[in-house]
Amino acid sequence: MSSSDQFLVDELRSRLKRRRGDIFRYLDGLFYEDCRRILECVSELDRDNLFLRNPSSLPDYAQHVARPMYWELIQRKLQRYEYRAAADFMADMRAVVNNCYLYNGIQAPASKLARAMEILMEDRFVTELRAAPVPPAEVKKACTGMSSADSREILRIYALYEGLEVSSMTGNANIQLRTAKSATLRRMLEYARSSAEHREKKAKLRRAAKVSRVSDRRRQAMVGAHAAVMQQDADVQFHHDAEPRLEQVPQNAQAAISMMEEVSPIRIEEEGEWFDDGDFEESSQV
Repeated sequence: MSSSDQFLVDELRSRLKRRRGDIFRYLDGLFYEDCRRILECVSELDRDNLFLRNPSSLPDYAQHVARPMYWELIQRKLQRYEYRAAADFMADMRAVVNNCYLYNGIQAPASKLARAMEILMEDRFVTELRAAPVPPAEVKKACTGMSSADSREILRIYALYEGLEVSSMTGNANIQLRTAKSATLRRMLEYARSSAEHREKKAKLRRAAKVSRVSDRRRQAMVGAHAAVMQQDADVQFHHDAEPRLEQVPQNAQAAISMMEEVSPIRIEEEGEWFDDGDFEESSQV
C-alpha cells in the first residue's frame, strides 16, 4: 500500500471514530434527556416535596432503610452523568418508593402517593426508556399453584395498583392481566417469585428435617441394639471347669499292660536274601 493510500485509510478511520463518538454523545444526551423528563414528570406528583431531600434524619430511618434515595440525589447524578445504563436510573427511582413502603408501611398516606408515582414511572420506563414490559403470561405462570393465602395477597396487590376495592373482588375474582398496568404486573410477578422461593426453602427444610429424624431413629435403634447385646454379654458368667473325673465302672478300670517281645532291628544278609533272627535259627538246625 502506497503512502497516499495509507493516509486515506487513516483519515477514514479517524472520521469514523469521530462520527461514532458523535453518535454516542447524541444517544447519551437523548438518554439523559429521557431520564430528566421522567424525573420531572414523576416528582410533579410530590407537591409537598416529601421525597425531595435526604430523609436520613427521620427517627429510626436507618433501622428500616439501608440506602436512602431522593429527588435531589438523582438530579445530581444526572447532572454528573453518573448513570451508565437505564437500569441504574430505574433502580434509583424505584428505591424512592420502596424506601417509603419500608419506612411508612404500605397503607400510609405517604405510601399512597408513592404508589401513584410508581405507577406513572413504570409506564414511562416502558414507553421512553424502552424497558422490557412484564409479559402477562409470565405472571400467570408464576401465580399457578399458589396457596390460598398467596392467592389472596396477589388479589390484594392487583386491587391496590388497579384502584379497585378488595371487598368487591371476593369469591371467584377475575384478574385481567392483559389490561393491567406495568407496575401491577411487576409487583405481582415480584411477589409470586418471592413466594415460590419461600416455599422452596420451606420444602428443603422439611426434607432436611425428615432425613434428620430418620437418621436419629436409625441411630437410636442401633444404640439400643448395641446396648441389648452388651447387656446379654454382661449376663453371661464364665466358671473354671474342674478336671473331669471318670466314673468308677469296670470299663473305666485301668487295664494291665502286656509286655511285648522285643524285635531286633538287625537283619543279616546272605546270598542276596534277607533273614530274620528266627529264620537264621531254623536254617542252622537243618
